[in-house]
Amino acid sequence: MKMLFGALLATIISLPTLAGVDVRGYITSVHLTDSALNFSFSDRNADAYCKVGWAALSFYVPTDHKDYPYYYGLIISANANKQQVRIPNISVFDGTTACDITKTGYGMVVYGEG
Repeated sequence: MKMLFGALLATIISLPTLAGVDVRGYITSVHLTDSALNFSFSDRNADAYCKVGWAALSFYVPTDHKDYPYYYGLIISANANKQQVRIPNISVFDGTTACDITKTGYGMVVYGEG
C-alpha cells in the first residue's frame, strides 16, 4: 500500500513539471510574410524562451504548416477582438530563435469574454 501511495504521489508531483511553461496574454502585433505569420505577445515572460526580433515579433506560424489556416484565423481573430490567448508548453524553446508555436505540441487557446 505504501508503494502504491508513493507511486501515486510521485506521479502527481511530476505531471506539472512535465507540462512546461504557459504564457497568456494578448496578441499585440501581426506581420505576414511569404514564409510565416509573425506575431508578438503581451506576456513578455515569453522572451526567456522566444528570441525577440524585428518589431518585437517573437512568435510565428510557418505558412507551409498543414494547420496554417486554423492558426491564421485564431491569431487574426484574437487580435481583432482583443481576446486573450494562451500558448502552452513554450518552454520547449531555449530563447535562441523565435518560437514556432506549431512545435509546442499543444498549439494555442483563445479565450472569449466571461
